[in-house]
Amino acid sequence: MPAVLLAILLLTGCAYVPPVPVRNDMRIILRAPEQYQDPNVLGTATYLAAWNLCVITLREYPQCLLHEIRHCFEGQWHPDRDTTEDC
Repeated sequence: MPAVLLAILLLTGCAYVPPVPVRNDMRIILRAPEQYQDPNVLGTATYLAAWNLCVITLREYPQCLLHEIRHCFEGQWHPDRDTTEDC
């Protein structure tokens, strides 16, 4: 039984694919929110391709900064669900 569990853990660990940036460089603007419509939103990142600009708005600084910077470079990597991971 332990050998089966070990094999499952090893196979699951190998399935992890690290995120790959979809953009290499951009300008980032960091701003504090005037007010949020949703009190559960701790931060947002909006990429504006026409200006190669990512606007990060944070309610929780610096807790959510890494999470939103990842969105700037990696795009939307958790579609269809809100999350506060990295916050």
